Amino acid sequence: MSKRSKQSEAHISRMTDEAFGEDQVSEFKEAFDMLSDGSNAITKADLKKKFKLYGLRVSDDEFEKAYTEADNDGDGKIMFPEFMAMMSAKMRQTSSEQKLLEAFRTFDPEGHGTIPTEELQKVLTTLGKPLTAREMADLVAITEITPGELRYQQFIDVLFMKK
Repeated sequence: MSKRSKQSEAHISRMTDEAFGEDQVSEFKEAFDMLSDGSNAITKADLKKKFKLYGLRVSDDEFEKAYTEADNDGDGKIMFPEFMAMMSAKMRQTSSEQKLLEAFRTFDPEGHGTIPTEELQKVLTTLGKPLTAREMADLVAITEITPGELRYQQFIDVLFMKK
């Protein structure tokens, strides 16, 4: 291994240790090793085999998009630093989703999973970067389960583009 590669690995190690605990980095490394069959990179073919082995079904388009996003340098392989960056981004998204879910739960003291549509409309059309009437109507059409009641988990899924 070259001196530059060792320096790069040391830098990545410091960054990942700061962002994640040592145990979490170890878990990510273990997952990476499993997906890469112990090599230093995850190839598309390896990942497709693992998906099939574990029964994960993803469309070819979704797989290509996710793989391309993870392969930051476009070399056709996901190296451990790229894997860590991908995991970090996923964890930030999950954290944001969780915070939003908790915020919605404050408006749902009975825990029904719904909030009044009117309350959300008021907030989303007046605060921050307000939604247009059309955007709000589209959102309500997707997430309103009964007139006046919006299922906030569906709202979060739409916001974070989940199916």
